[in-house]
Amino acid sequence: MKNITVVFTLLLHCLVSSGQSIVNTEKLFTTNDEGLGISSELAGSSISGNASVLLLEYGLNFSYKKDKHYLRLLSGGEYINED
Repeated sequence: MKNITVVFTLLLHCLVSSGQSIVNTEKLFTTNDEGLGISSELAGSSISGNASVLLLEYGLNFSYKKDKHYLRLLSGGEYINED
């Protein structure tokens, strides 16, 4: 039941957020083995001057392979804070 809740939450996050990007999914998953693959990424930067800006970018991606079929869920976003 917990897995269904996590998948539903991720799907809801994807539907509510809007944006456009081009993703090379072959780069995200380096192995082609059957089963579940998970890829995550976290990057950020902070700039201070007249204003302080914090930028965080994140991504959490899942891939499931069975025989010749793939099911992939790609999610990500960014958080920007300016003081």
